[in-house]
Amino acid sequence: MYLPVLLVRDLGVWGWVIFAVPNIVGAAAMGWVLRRPGVSQRIVDGHRSACLWFSVVTIAFHIFFVGWMVQRLLGGWGIGLFVATAALVYALRRDLAVGVIVLTCSLMAMAFLLGRGELFGSLTPPWQHWRLPADLAGLAAVACLGFLLCPYLDLTFHRARQATGEPAGSIAFAAGFVGPFLLMILFTLGYAALLEYGGSTVASGVLGLHMALQSGFTVAVHLRAMRQASPARWPWVALAMAVVVAGLIPAVERLASMPGRPGGEVIYRCFMVFYGLVFPTYVWLFMVRRRPWDRAGALLLGGAIAAAVPFYAMGFIFGPVVWILPGVGIVLAAGLVRRPAGGTASTKDAPRPG
Repeated sequence: MYLPVLLVRDLGVWGWVIFAVPNIVGAAAMGWVLRRPGVSQRIVDGHRSACLWFSVVTIAFHIFFVGWMVQRLLGGWGIGLFVATAALVYALRRDLAVGVIVLTCSLMAMAFLLGRGELFGSLTPPWQHWRLPADLAGLAAVACLGFLLCPYLDLTFHRARQATGEPAGSIAFAAGFVGPFLLMILFTLGYAALLEYGGSTVASGVLGLHMALQSGFTVAVHLRAMRQASPARWPWVALAMAVVVAGLIPAVERLASMPGRPGGEVIYRCFMVFYGLVFPTYVWLFMVRRRPWDRAGALLLGGAIAAAVPFYAMGFIFGPVVWILPGVGIVLAAGLVRRPAGGTASTKDAPRPG
């Protein structure tokens, strides 16, 4: 809901395009890649802890975003709406019906702001940013790595895939992400300039409403997916982490401020390192490359992340974005490291066609 705003500001409309295409393709492709019965469940069973941590980080990320951006747009009402939405969605156990309602509200917000002429303003034409081909290449590399691999750790995606057979499942994923999801990403392009340069009080309130509803829904479905995958402690771990995040937001935001970047934006960019580096590296090594989870595999994961972090920090936080390219190269190279002699890996949970 906000990353495209930063990308449009820094790289123009091409930043949004490079964000949108692998995002849609990666999420839609999951429905086809996991089309055989039982494959999705085997991935969850084989990588349960990683999937649960993906949800924990995602919940913490949304809590931070609401405490930072939504509160800025809508005040305390935004936090209250977020909490109410999350509690209601979690209690109702009607994800599809509530999801349709939330989507309808977001589409109404989009139509309302479009009618007021407050969307798609002050966008720099794409051709004016060809002077940044290296930065665009860096963004494309990390976007492909993250958006093509992260869906396989998303428990909410797995719930949806397991609830649909074939060919309905593949069609549902394709239609959902090429349809309503694309509209929501277009919405972010529309309000990029509005958030960056400021808009009317009404527009800020409408955007805050949209973001509070979407975040509340997302947190609720992740909590329910976690409870289904691990009924014991994990949902409570996520809630405890969320409370800690909420309490630390004001202090951390002040401490994280740096010249040219407010503290909230710095923290937001730090969260992006999880989705662009930590989680994709896990999927690349242990699902795609099928390494066994043993001491050697854990050391390789930690070593690859540690070696790539400085480049990601430069690209994501300090700039320019081209710094991400060596980091992505390190991640890909880690997948080529040979397994220890005698090491074996199960192939049953690899995210690949069939």
